[in-house]
Amino acid sequence: MVDSGPHEVRGLVLDVTGHPVPIARVDLYWRQQKSGFRSSSHRSTTTVADGTFSLTQLGTGIHQLWVSAPMCPAYQRTLEVAGSMEVVVQLEIDTGD
Repeated sequence: MVDSGPHEVRGLVLDVTGHPVPIARVDLYWRQQKSGFRSSSHRSTTTVADGTFSLTQLGTGIHQLWVSAPMCPAYQRTLEVAGSMEVVVQLEIDTGD
């Protein structure tokens, strides 16, 4: 069992005002257990200046998407990868209140 295939997750990370968030860390985790065997993978990238990111060569199945950026609480979302998909992540700025 490996997390490898023709699928892609593309996305855009925005702040609460709708502006792109550059250099946000994007992590994608995959874990599977079948017939007593466990397999897992971790992919990581950062957003570019326009807030976009892309993770390629993914297999099918449940993946956990985590996005973090300075002064923002981490964002987590479960994705069912079954083909190429696009996600939009909106991060809130942590003002410390």
